[in-house]
Amino acid sequence: MADKTRLAQVGLGSRSEMYSMALVEMFQSNHELVAVCDTNAGRAQQRANWVKGHGVEVKTYAAGDLADD
Repeated sequence: MADKTRLAQVGLGSRSEMYSMALVEMFQSNHELVAVCDTNAGRAQQRANWVKGHGVEVKTYAAGDLADD
């Protein structure tokens, strides 16, 4: 079997929840959520906690942590 596709989710607004759910609950056999990023640190931590509740550890990043080159 091929390796899982590793993904980071950038932007955790209201619509993003369905993507997180798909990655963590439905497509975990082929995909792995490894990080989340948002301009709102509380929202990023909340999503990381939700993911952790599903047995997955993700890193959290602030928007300023990403280079804009």
